[in-house]
Amino acid sequence: MSGNDGFRTIRTGRTVSQSAVRTGSIPPSLRGLPLGFMDEAVVLATYFPEDETRPWVKGGVQRSITCDVRTLGPEPRFFGRLPVYQLLQGVQDEDVMVPRQTSKALDGTTLVTEATGVEQPTDGHVMDGDHVLIGFLRNDKEKAFIFPIGIPHPKSVNYPMKADGRVRRIRHHGTKIEIDSSGNVTIDASLAAKEELASDGGLQDDPAGGTVTVKAKSGKVIKLDSDLTELSEGATQAVVLGDDLKAMLDELLTALAAFVPAALSPVAISKMMTAITNLQLATYLSSKAKVG
Repeated sequence: MSGNDGFRTIRTGRTVSQSAVRTGSIPPSLRGLPLGFMDEAVVLATYFPEDETRPWVKGGVQRSITCDVRTLGPEPRFFGRLPVYQLLQGVQDEDVMVPRQTSKALDGTTLVTEATGVEQPTDGHVMDGDHVLIGFLRNDKEKAFIFPIGIPHPKSVNYPMKADGRVRRIRHHGTKIEIDSSGNVTIDASLAAKEELASDGGLQDDPAGGTVTVKAKSGKVIKLDSDLTELSEGATQAVVLGDDLKAMLDELLTALAAFVPAALSPVAISKMMTAITNLQLATYLSSKAKVG
């Protein structure tokens, strides 16, 4: 691009590069500088804003997630407390990624994050930490950052298959949100797992997890724009209607209250049995649905 479009064209020989990544020979005075350089790295540690303060940041508070990383490849380098750029982190809105930090070596060896006089660091490809891309803001080697994207981990057990088609999938601690190639939406929390992976990289079941909660503003109604809702596998029934359910329960309780003091009354028995039958035969109730 050139002219008055706000972009400066960089020409290196016959090459025009928008991203300012130089091609061809680099003068000795510029060697060693990033110059648009990116690298892949494994996350060693993840820090939250309350874990540190930075006096040069306005207000003294670092508001981004930061990570210690080590680059992959033959000459690994360590970078400490790199900020994680996010898809969105505005005044109120957010789309935040918190990279998984390394906690173990997936090949069963002892985890070594830094070289010592005796041991070499564990190969980053067998660490359970996320693999990320790092770049350099304004090509400044002192201003490295982490892109809000991940690199496929070589030990990943979840990856796109041809049979999946053009799928969009989010999987986090065992819970999956997926939109398939037919536009079907699935929220599956049946495999909700603990944050820490097992020694082989597998999931560790979390009995306390897996609850799916949908909240609406006070006084607002949660609407399902469908006549039929699948409440359990193999059972398609209409949604439980709160007002009708309450009316039937009230009928049952009223009949029960009349039955107790007049247990031998055929009329009281008949009313209670009718209320119970109505509750059992309601087509929009399912024993698989938890109401409360």
